[in-house]
Amino acid sequence: MESYNDHTAEYARRRPLQEEFTHHLTDLLRTLITDRSIQYHGIESRTKTIDSFREKMMRGTKVYLQPLDQMTDLTGVRVIVYYNDDVDAISRLIVEEFDVDRANSMDKRQTLEPQEFGYQSVHYVVHIPSSRSGLTEWRRFTALRAEIQVRTVLQHAWAAISHKLAYKREADIPSALQRKLFRLSALLELGDDEFASLRDQTHALSQEINLQIEQGKPDISLDLVSLREYLAAASETTTLVTYVEQAGFGISEPLDTGQDFSDLLRILRAVGVTTVGGLKSVLQRSQSWAKQYFKRLMEEYKTIKHPEAPASWEASPSFFVLLLVIGHFKHMLSVSDLVAMNWGEESAKLLMRVVTGIDTDTKAS
Repeated sequence: MESYNDHTAEYARRRPLQEEFTHHLTDLLRTLITDRSIQYHGIESRTKTIDSFREKMMRGTKVYLQPLDQMTDLTGVRVIVYYNDDVDAISRLIVEEFDVDRANSMDKRQTLEPQEFGYQSVHYVVHIPSSRSGLTEWRRFTALRAEIQVRTVLQHAWAAISHKLAYKREADIPSALQRKLFRLSALLELGDDEFASLRDQTHALSQEINLQIEQGKPDISLDLVSLREYLAAASETTTLVTYVEQAGFGISEPLDTGQDFSDLLRILRAVGVTTVGGLKSVLQRSQSWAKQYFKRLMEEYKTIKHPEAPASWEASPSFFVLLLVIGHFKHMLSVSDLVAMNWGEESAKLLMRVVTGIDTDTKAS
């Protein structure tokens, strides 16, 4: 019978190929998930270390006569998503794109009894399918297996924290602490359901607001949802983007609710613009001087000699709406107001200098 040392030496010899397989599989998963437009929080991967291989072989709960053939997790990939239905979507992808070893795969969400709470995750042990293993770049990995785990962010938090506490199995948890840990697990499970509900309600609200915008209702309160829906649909945004690009700026896509939206909403509230109709009026009245404004801003930007200044200036459409709003309400804003929003002082001074030089009250030629 081969010794632990023999198996360990053989794994050390094979490990470079296993590591290469891990990298290829991770890249493939990332591509497949992106192609299906499934949003995910992150993808983690690892190739089992030689020490970990030896330890599992010697101290694991299973007896490994042929550990290189029996261990299914020499390559491990973890996909962390936001919602439980994303777990289902990734699971369908894995089943469609790989040969799944059903005997060694498990959906731990299905193994818990209704009254039980604890670690939840979906584990798939996979081979590269014949349709892909015939390709030159995959042929070397035909005999290799990998374990792919799929879990939500909250399920990942539970697993990470309980592992940090050294409770790798339910049986390891002292009885005095089990109730508290299971209560926490129940809260995280409820959190997964509630986050999915919030997402669905946000989507429904977006549709409702979008319908109101199409109907021309001016008194829709401005928040991140209504602001996004309005800017995505407004003809004023399209015109603004044209002026910005003509001035030499770059537009980054897509239009999303990031920091630019938050800053824009903050400025709008500070100057008293609280409805979609109010913002629409501001953008319409700004059309007459917007083209010259962005042209002057780019000319001023090109004079900057700061070594950290990028060669080109690219930002989201919402950022350029923010610049337009600042220009429109220049008499109500100052450099210190922009610095309070985490603008650099020099950038704030540059913007206010350009704003001051533009006549925002009459048409600019």
